[in-house]
Amino acid sequence: MSLLFYITISLFWGWITARCAQKKGLNQRNWYIAGVLFCVLAFIMVLFQRKKDLKILDPVVHKPQFIPIHLSQRENLWYYLNKTGQQLGPISFQDLTSVWENKKIQEESYVWNEDLEDWKRLKEVLQITTPKI
Repeated sequence: MSLLFYITISLFWGWITARCAQKKGLNQRNWYIAGVLFCVLAFIMVLFQRKKDLKILDPVVHKPQFIPIHLSQRENLWYYLNKTGQQLGPISFQDLTSVWENKKIQEESYVWNEDLEDWKRLKEVLQITTPKI
């Protein structure tokens, strides 16, 4: 038979071996090369391979709802820095929560009101002003 026929058969076995390796979670490229070089032998080897254990990722941690803070803090007017560092405000606490819920600021954004000595990250303010349970 011709050399072209042997090359075609070899490539076919490489493809079949790579597909089986993919279904078992193995490296397709390595098994394709083995399939081209060793044909049926590599295919039989991949059939006896165990499926690779897939790591189960931790469930996605959902962003918690805005934690309520002390009433005295709510009455103050709030200022915050947007993503570009521009100071915005004064706004009420209710408006600040809606800005946070609309993702215009994140927990890493800086906020300030009259009770704070300096600008603090939103998450720091929540930790300071929220009572421990």
